[in-house]
Amino acid sequence: MAKADDILSVDQTTRLLRLYLSWPVHTSEDEAREFYDWLENELDEKSLAEITGGVEGVELFLKTNSGVIAAGKEIKSAGSVGHNNVRDEERISTNTPVFVVIYDCDKAPSLEGTSLNGMMMDMASNGMRLESEFAIPEGSIVTMTVVSGSPITLYHLTGEVRWVSHTKKINQTGISIFNIEDYKMWRKRFESSFGQAQ
Repeated sequence: MAKADDILSVDQTTRLLRLYLSWPVHTSEDEAREFYDWLENELDEKSLAEITGGVEGVELFLKTNSGVIAAGKEIKSAGSVGHNNVRDEERISTNTPVFVVIYDCDKAPSLEGTSLNGMMMDMASNGMRLESEFAIPEGSIVTMTVVSGSPITLYHLTGEVRWVSHTKKINQTGISIFNIEDYKMWRKRFESSFGQAQ
């Protein structure tokens, strides 16, 4: 279990991020306690202990992931992202290779750890549309490496599959990005692509 002076594991952090995005009521006075109280109602005792390590673990999660949490709040406040919805943020058409690993998948746990190749067909600073032969279940948490530019630059992203559209040969997947290893570099990449598209 996590204590205040420990470092949360990748699995704990990812699961807490996912739960945080599902948390319907956010408070600012004692966020850690309110979030933990909500988790007590959502998880069994064993899962609660493994994921959080108690209120101290939740406090550590909130403290060490403030940037990701802020992005999560922004995504949440923007509402659910559907492929037929009008997006507030401009999307840029592209054709960029992406290496994807399914990190967490409640709908099909046997897929966790599966890697696949896809193509990013459009992008924004906090989302993308991915095409792949393999269908990724909605709600999955995925880690992605985007290969782009000359010289080649790798962008490491984490996101949640928000929608999936199937055809016989290809799958369209909408991914909401909630963690970017180097946000400034990714934002620069987006702004550069936006400039070229105009």
